[in-house]
Amino acid sequence: MSQQACLYCGEEFIGKRSDAKFCTSTCKAKYWEEKKSDESATPKLSEGLRGIVDTQPKAPPKPTTIIKTIQVETEVYQKAKVEVEAIQTSVRRLEAQKTALLKQGEEIANRNGGIFYVGGALAGACIADKECKDKGKMLLGAAVGLFGGFIADTWDAKSREADKQKGLQEIAKKIKEIDVCLTSIRPVADKMQTTMNLVPRYETKTIHIPDFSSFLQAYSPKDASLPLLKESKAEPVLQRKAVILPPPQGSEKIISSEALQGMDYAMLDFQGKWNAFFGYPSLNFHCVLTGMSGEGKSTFAIQFASYLAENFGRVLYVSGEEGFSKTFKDKFINNNAVSPDLYVADLRSYDEIVKEILPDTYHFIFIDSLDNMRIDAEKMKQLRERYKESALITISQSTKDGKMRGSYEIVHDCDIGVKVESGVAVTTKYRFKAIGMEMKVFES
Repeated sequence: MSQQACLYCGEEFIGKRSDAKFCTSTCKAKYWEEKKSDESATPKLSEGLRGIVDTQPKAPPKPTTIIKTIQVETEVYQKAKVEVEAIQTSVRRLEAQKTALLKQGEEIANRNGGIFYVGGALAGACIADKECKDKGKMLLGAAVGLFGGFIADTWDAKSREADKQKGLQEIAKKIKEIDVCLTSIRPVADKMQTTMNLVPRYETKTIHIPDFSSFLQAYSPKDASLPLLKESKAEPVLQRKAVILPPPQGSEKIISSEALQGMDYAMLDFQGKWNAFFGYPSLNFHCVLTGMSGEGKSTFAIQFASYLAENFGRVLYVSGEEGFSKTFKDKFINNNAVSPDLYVADLRSYDEIVKEILPDTYHFIFIDSLDNMRIDAEKMKQLRERYKESALITISQSTKDGKMRGSYEIVHDCDIGVKVESGVAVTTKYRFKAIGMEMKVFES
């Protein structure tokens, strides 16, 4: 155990651990509370930015509620009506079956054997003379056939009569069963109908109808007229209430989509050709400029730095290739890029950048170039973490086939990718606007 001074009150104490900084938990709590208060009082780097557009979406106007009273059928009446309709359906079905049986019985009762007489006469005539040329023979044959049909019909009459009576008896039995059912059902139907007539049919209910007129007024096009919503006369349908679950208890890194919608983001309000090229980037975007030597990538970067300094905030241009040389000075003068908010730095390595540039000092930092300073993807991540409140615009050289030198991971992690070739800048990657936008670098 070693004796050391408390980081909050200054009193010496012997800590149980070698890295202990506070004598008591009270001093520890007070220290961090005051530190948090001091940090909140310190102005953020973004507070010095100009030309910021708030992207917080306006919450849609909530529809007002119209309270209305309506007449609806009572639950008792609805129940009785359902039972009466079911009984009436049964009665109609039984009556339809009875009617069909009566018709079937009538058809059976009307059957006779006349067809046998006619058939026998015709058969006898054909037997007498197949060609039917001699009328005398025809008459003789018909008489013979008629006599034969009479004998056949007499022989089968008893059998047909027995089948007829049997069929009529079965039909009569079924009709009797239906009559018994109707006799028992009809009084129940009449009783249910009487009950339904006695119970109160309607009751008054209060409903809440959302009024979307304010919502339509806020979101409908100004040059188009929308038809007015007609009030529905249909009775409201009772729906099952949705079960609203409480929010889950878990990590602070997991939020609901509603909380995401309420988050406030700001963006840079680019105008003119810069808006057409870049759109509205975030405050701490990362842009990677690539191109071969002499194609215009540094000129484009200086023009961009000048625009940011004149309209938004403090800019630092790190010259890792040319330093404070005459050619570097001429580029600024030729592009009219002299501004009180535009600073330049002669830094030649990653370590010099970290040492000389303090965090939360510049809103925009240009690094020209990553290749000369040997800044790889890992060092680039560290720079973005160190200057997380600043936008970074880094410049890299391209190979002859147009690819970026070094690790392509830097382009993969950036927000905007711009390739400058033959004096024309083209967006190759963009999270804020469509790619393929072009801008002439040397245009007067």
